[in-house]
Amino acid sequence: MVGRIAIAIVIAITAALFHADGEAAAATPPQLGVYRGDAPLGPTKVDAYSAWLGRQVDLAEAFEPADTWEDVEGRSWQLGAWSTWVHGRAGRRLVLTVPMLPGNRDGSGPTSGADAGVPVSLELGAAGVYDAHFAALARNLVAYGLGNTILRVGHEFNGGWYTWRAQGKEAAFAAYWRHIVTAMRSVPGHALQFNWNPTLGPSAARTDLTWPGDAYVDTVGVDVYDQSWAAGTYPIPSDATTAEVQRRRALVWSQILDGSYGLRYWQRFVLAHKKGLSIPEWGVTIRADGHGGGDNPDFISNMSQFIQNSANRVQFHAYFDYMAQDGGHQLSPYEGFTSPFPAAAATYKRLFGPSTPDVKPRLSKASNRAAAQPLANRTLPTKAFVFVPAGSSVLRVSFYIDDPKRLRQPLRTDRAEPFDLVGGDPQHAVAFATTRIRPGWHTLTVAARLDDSRLVVANARFLRARQ
Repeated sequence: MVGRIAIAIVIAITAALFHADGEAAAATPPQLGVYRGDAPLGPTKVDAYSAWLGRQVDLAEAFEPADTWEDVEGRSWQLGAWSTWVHGRAGRRLVLTVPMLPGNRDGSGPTSGADAGVPVSLELGAAGVYDAHFAALARNLVAYGLGNTILRVGHEFNGGWYTWRAQGKEAAFAAYWRHIVTAMRSVPGHALQFNWNPTLGPSAARTDLTWPGDAYVDTVGVDVYDQSWAAGTYPIPSDATTAEVQRRRALVWSQILDGSYGLRYWQRFVLAHKKGLSIPEWGVTIRADGHGGGDNPDFISNMSQFIQNSANRVQFHAYFDYMAQDGGHQLSPYEGFTSPFPAAAATYKRLFGPSTPDVKPRLSKASNRAAAQPLANRTLPTKAFVFVPAGSSVLRVSFYIDDPKRLRQPLRTDRAEPFDLVGGDPQHAVAFATTRIRPGWHTLTVAARLDDSRLVVANARFLRARQ
C-alpha cells in the first residue's frame, strides 16, 4: 500500500499470473506471497513471516524507489538482496513494482542523477524516449538471476496520485506501456511477466482506453483492503452492537465483490481477455480516520473463499503484512511487535497456513502408474506398482513393510517424485516383486518429509494372495 491515496474502496489492479494462457492457468492452485518491506531487511522479514505462518512463501513483493532513472533501472542494494532470497530456495519469485516516470508528481523530473530536473511525461515515453532505461532494468534483472520477475509497471495509473496518472492521456499511457514491454522483451535471457494495474471503481481516467492490447499484458490483478468511505460502512460507531458491526462489514464486502469495477467485474474481464487474476496486495485495515474494518476475521474468510475458487482464476495472492502510514495491516509478530488483529491473524493462519499433502500410497497395475487406486484394503496383483503421488511440499518418502513404528531401516527412501516403492522415473515405475513377502495381510507405512520439516505418516493394509 506504498504511496496510496485513500479512495472509497481501495482495490488496485496488477498483472500477476504465471501463465499467459488464462485457461491453462486457471487449474493451477494460487501461490502465496507477502509484502514485508523492502531490502535490505525485507528478505529477513519474509523468512520470519514464513516461520510464523508455518509454510514457505512462494513470492516476495518489492517496490522500486521512484526518485531517479537509476531507481527505475534497478539499484544493486535492492536487486542483490532479493536475488539472494530468491535463489535461497527453489520455487521462489520476486514481484517488483516499477514506476513509469521518476520524480515528483508534477512531472518535474528526476530529483537527482541522470537528467535531474528534466521534465518527464507519458507522451515522451510513448515516443520511445525512455526505452533505454527499461531495457537497462531488464538487463539488470537477468544479471541478478531475477529474469522471471513479475513486473507491476506503473500501477494505479487511473488514480490521480502518481506521476504517470493517465487521466486525459490514456492513449499515451497505452503506447508508452507497449514501448516498455517491447524494450524489456528485447533483452536476451528474460522470462519477465508484465502486469496491468488500474485501480477499481470510478476514476478520472478512461481505463478501457489505457488497455495496451492482449499481446502486451501477461496478467491482471486486484489489490483489496478492508476499508470504505461509503455511507453506512466505516467508521464503525464506538457503541455499535455486534450485529451492527457485522452488518457494516458485510456491506463493505458486498461493495468489494459486486460494486462498480469490483472483484467480479475483473473476473469477467480476465476471462474475456484470456488472462488470469491475481491479488498482489490485500489485508485487514486500521486507519487513523476510522475508515478501516479493524480486526475483521470475516474479511479474511471471504478473501480465502474468493482466492480458492478456481472459477475466479486467481493465480497468486500476497498479503500486505505491513503497518503503512495510510493504514495498518500487519498480522505477523516481529521483534516485539504485536498485531492489532489477533482474530484475523488466527483465521489467516488457519486458512493459509500449512496444508498436509495426501501421502497415502497408491496401487497401479501399469508401469506408467495409470488408473491408480488407494492401496489400502486391496489385493496385490502379480505386478504391483506402488507409489506416493507427487506433492509440491514433499521432499522425500521412506517406505516400511510390517514396521508401522518404523523401528528398522526403511525398505527404500525415494527423493524424486513420484515416490516409488521400488524405483523408477517420472514416466515408469518398477514393479514390486510380491513373492518377496509371505501370503496374507501386511501393512505398508510411508513417512513423508515436507519442506517445512514436518513428517507425515500414512499406513495402508494390503493382501498378498497365495499364488
